Amino acid sequence: MKHITKIFAASLLAFLFAGNAWSGIIYDGNDNPNQQGGVNFGDFAYADDFIIGGEGSAVINDAHFYTLEPIESSVAERTVYYAFYDNAVDPQVGDVPGDILALNIASYSKAPTGVLAFGDQYVEYEYSFDLVDDLLVDRGSRYWFTVYIVNATDIFWETANSTLDPNTPAARGPRQLNGPWAHTRGDLAFYLTGNLIPVPGPLPLLLLGGGLLALRLRRR
Repeated sequence: MKHITKIFAASLLAFLFAGNAWSGIIYDGNDNPNQQGGVNFGDFAYADDFIIGGEGSAVINDAHFYTLEPIESSVAERTVYYAFYDNAVDPQVGDVPGDILALNIASYSKAPTGVLAFGDQYVEYEYSFDLVDDLLVDRGSRYWFTVYIVNATDIFWETANSTLDPNTPAARGPRQLNGPWAHTRGDLAFYLTGNLIPVPGPLPLLLLGGGLLALRLRRR
């Protein structure tokens, strides 16, 4: 009977909250890529912070970022790592990436956007990949995201239009993605998609409690 009760509770929660959850782009705070430059994947890795607005939680399913790559690039496929971090505060630096929440190799796809840069010598690409495991985060809290393309010193992770805002620095760290981190100027162009889960209101909780109480009375 306990097993049935758990199944009932999970099913009821899914039913009650399904209509309120929202799927799609859940973070796009860095504006659009600006074709003015970026950070290259050499001796350093770069991370950028993000906050998904609102209350409740969010599930990140996949990530997208923009690069500038030479038209004459001879390497078709490269290894791409990604990582998510919680936030930490360095007394000397301020907000920086903290503990690693996810670190994996990305199984990605890439497509040219049709935009050229640097005297038409570089092509803009959008990379997209599903996270190996969905990542649950708190809305309103600061997190950090990074990607690192192996042996890609000729490729730039593109900066975003908001790069001119001095209050939104990115972070620079070792290519092993394990810190320590220091601030560097600019925002990086990426966005995240997934599901927004709102804070449950009183009615869903009341219905859930009533359903569980009915099951308990039925056992008697």
